[in-house]
Amino acid sequence: MYLDQPFMAQAASAVYKPEPTTTDIEEMMFNQMMSHSMSQMEERMAEIKENLEKTNEDNA
Repeated sequence: MYLDQPFMAQAASAVYKPEPTTTDIEEMMFNQMMSHSMSQMEERMAEIKENLEKTNEDNA
């Protein structure tokens, strides 16, 4: 292997170049998913609360 050849030098440096790891990507996707499901859950909680209040008024 001759490192003075531009292509080979490029290939060799590419091996040692850190790239985003799968754990970084998984973490990003997980955080996105969690924030999405949290907002869905908050919406659902608000719905349930409204329904409860309505039911309480109907029963009063």
